[in-house]
Amino acid sequence: MRVGVVLPAAGCGERMNMPMPKQFYEINGRPLIAYTIDCFHKIQWIEHIVISTCMDHIDMLKDMASRFGFGKVSVIHGGLTRHQSIHLGLKSLQHICNNLDVVIVHDAVRPLVSSDVIQKVAEMAHLHGAAGVCRPLISTVIARNEDQKLVESLDRTRYVASEMPQGFQTSVISAAYDKCTSEDFDHGTECLLLAMKYVGVHGIILDGSPDLWKVTYKKDLYAAESVLRERMLRIVLTGCKNHPDLAGSIREELESCHLKIFEHHSSSKTLSEMGDDVDVSGANTFIMVHSEVTSMDTVNKVYAVHSQFLPSWPHPGMIDFTFIHVFLVSEGENILKYQTALSQILMKMAADSQDNGILVFGVLALENNPVSKVGKMVSSLVRRAVPEFSGQLYLVL
Repeated sequence: MRVGVVLPAAGCGERMNMPMPKQFYEINGRPLIAYTIDCFHKIQWIEHIVISTCMDHIDMLKDMASRFGFGKVSVIHGGLTRHQSIHLGLKSLQHICNNLDVVIVHDAVRPLVSSDVIQKVAEMAHLHGAAGVCRPLISTVIARNEDQKLVESLDRTRYVASEMPQGFQTSVISAAYDKCTSEDFDHGTECLLLAMKYVGVHGIILDGSPDLWKVTYKKDLYAAESVLRERMLRIVLTGCKNHPDLAGSIREELESCHLKIFEHHSSSKTLSEMGDDVDVSGANTFIMVHSEVTSMDTVNKVYAVHSQFLPSWPHPGMIDFTFIHVFLVSEGENILKYQTALSQILMKMAADSQDNGILVFGVLALENNPVSKVGKMVSSLVRRAVPEFSGQLYLVL
């Protein structure tokens, strides 16, 4: 089965009341649409993705595709309406990829669609001609007349909310657009309706997952920001051999926020010394505990190891790589004597790493501090690793 994708992205986001279209609003330092593209781009069997947008945003989207390594993406000038943009994207996709079996249409501002949903829609479209997903109606749908008086109320048990993605046999969606009217192009929004109206194909409607919602209002952006970061985190914890209670506290704090540690390496080795002991190939967040700090030698070694990684570090991805270094000063040591030197080194590490999409944070605490305090601080940094604060040192007293 050969599959391509069309993402209409020419909307202006009027309901946001923001200076830029919502698909370009940045979440964790990346535009919203980049997360949506990534949902499809990472699926190997999807051959190509066409984004149809307004002329002013073509260069911006091309630069973004290059920045994040989206090699299967083309950007074209879309139309004034949704159907016009989809139709132009469809024609471009057919020109790029001959003999596609299925075309998937999705909204640029639905960044949480799962690979499972995409696969089910594609398979059902291939079998039945067209397929989509739905969610139950939350509120009752009513109609009113020109005097703003109620004239009709729909039975929620008989209706559902149409969501995205939708999939079509290429011949079906092409024929539907070839036959639809200027009224459809100017005012229509439902692709499945075109397939039924003009080709006689009644699409299969699958039950969708709760995360298919569309980013429409400002409040949706805040929700998407939290969900996207937590969904993409892959956490490695190392260096807790002598501090099992601290490891347990960090794990407990993360799990209370529905986050899990991807790998837990209990030895005191640094990341470069782990070798084959731990698989960090899919990780993006590293919590490294440095215990029994009695001199700046430990700190300087951390900087040296970090610098050694930079030349070979991978292309910036859809989430920043985050290093959280926890320095545990031995009992009896003056914690404040390390503060200035550590702060300077962390700021240098952050500056060196900026172009590689790496964030660096430090936590300085005494070894005999309550582990719950350190655990809460580390968990907070994992969940809210703000790029503007990279290089900061946090004291736990």
